[in-house]
Amino acid sequence: MKHAYYIIALLLVQNIAWGQNSIQGRVYDKDTKEWLFAGTIYIPDLKVGTTTDTSGAFVLNNIAAGKYLLQIKLLGYASTAITVIVPQSKPLEIALA
Repeated sequence: MKHAYYIIALLLVQNIAWGQNSIQGRVYDKDTKEWLFAGTIYIPDLKVGTTTDTSGAFVLNNIAAGKYLLQIKLLGYASTAITVIVPQSKPLEIALA
């Protein structure tokens, strides 16, 4: 019975530590340098995504450590994809043409 408590505790700690990372950044127009609203940010491997706010900012929370493909799309701009390593050292700044 004592071992069961240790196993349960280990699983709980793993779940808490697993999703504590985030990916954050801002998306802007390559030519005008203006921040872009309503851009779509998506990680296909995890099937999670978000959109940029009025200041071009976005945050994806509860991302496990690892290497991911990040797809960025916005109507009227060429789609782009970048590789991101989590945890990040600094917020991303992504230019769309």
